[in-house]
Amino acid sequence: LIVYPFGYSIYLSMLNKRETKFVWFANYFFLFKRDTFWMVVRQSVIFTLTAVFFKALIGFIMAHLIDFLPEKRQRLWRGLALIAWVMPPALSTLGWWWLFEPSYSALNWLLEMFFGFSIPWLSETFWARFSVILVNIWFGTSFFSDHVSGRPKIGPPGSLRGGQHRRGQRLAEADLYYLSYAAQHHRHH
Repeated sequence: LIVYPFGYSIYLSMLNKRETKFVWFANYFFLFKRDTFWMVVRQSVIFTLTAVFFKALIGFIMAHLIDFLPEKRQRLWRGLALIAWVMPPALSTLGWWWLFEPSYSALNWLLEMFFGFSIPWLSETFWARFSVILVNIWFGTSFFSDHVSGRPKIGPPGSLRGGQHRRGQRLAEADLYYLSYAAQHHRHH
């Protein structure tokens, strides 16, 4: 299911444009000399490192803040935290467009009203990247939080399970394991 498409993609990447002649690594050498290729690699690395770091950090903090609430409130806040994850993409896209739209942006309206300036959210490279990363963080933070919150269900070998451990012990023993578990499984969603 994975090996064949991967291998076939590698095979196709070693053919010429018409896919009639095997050119081995010539396409790769061509790409490695292009500035556009390296710009895309740089953008991808910035996006991935920034988004995953902040999703993990905010999700980790959010899970621990929810953990200190009484049991009744924990269920409510865990449910509310999942709204970003379960919201239909078309609906969330419209909401974010309303916030970042160049002419009538809600964020720019507030910035103009209180500070006298606006930001070109989608027309300048830095702000467009920032906007995309922000939306991705908003969407993925609840995933990390949910996995960290679900930690009594799974655990590293020898850890205390089922909520039997004290709060201070939880961070020291298990949370880094759960955070790495969430990061590994996030790639599959």
